[in-house]
Amino acid sequence: MDQQQLLELMTVFTGVAAVALTISMIAMVVVAVAVVKIKGRTNVFLDRFEPLADTAESALQQASKQSTEILENVRTISETSKKQIDKIDKLVDEFEVSARTQIDRVDKTTEAVQTTILGPVKQIRGIAAAIAAILSYLGPRKSRSSVDQATLDEEMFI
Repeated sequence: MDQQQLLELMTVFTGVAAVALTISMIAMVVVAVAVVKIKGRTNVFLDRFEPLADTAESALQQASKQSTEILENVRTISETSKKQIDKIDKLVDEFEVSARTQIDRVDKTTEAVQTTILGPVKQIRGIAAAIAAILSYLGPRKSRSSVDQATLDEEMFI
């Protein structure tokens, strides 16, 4: 290769490198312009988003305060309800004890009535039946069968 060819070859490579650098520079300018446009759109978005984000944050804080108040009220209502249920439970227990006591008293009273009143009444009925039997035995005799007499005697003792 002679110098002339070498010089022409170097000129061609330098021209190709210059064209490549120019294309790269144009691409970089296009990228820079796109970045500037994206930055502008991002700023517009952020200008719209920031007030919305501030509003959402204040709404969340307010909701948090209100939910705390609501939960406190629910806790208070729950405690009050538990106390009332405990009172009702105690009243039911006391009523149950009182009812059992009254039932026991009624049973004892019934038993006392049966032993003090019905016992003597049965005895009086027995005595009356005995007197009636004596009187019928001593009185005029009627023609009755012994089965009728036994039935009558049984009925009187029942």
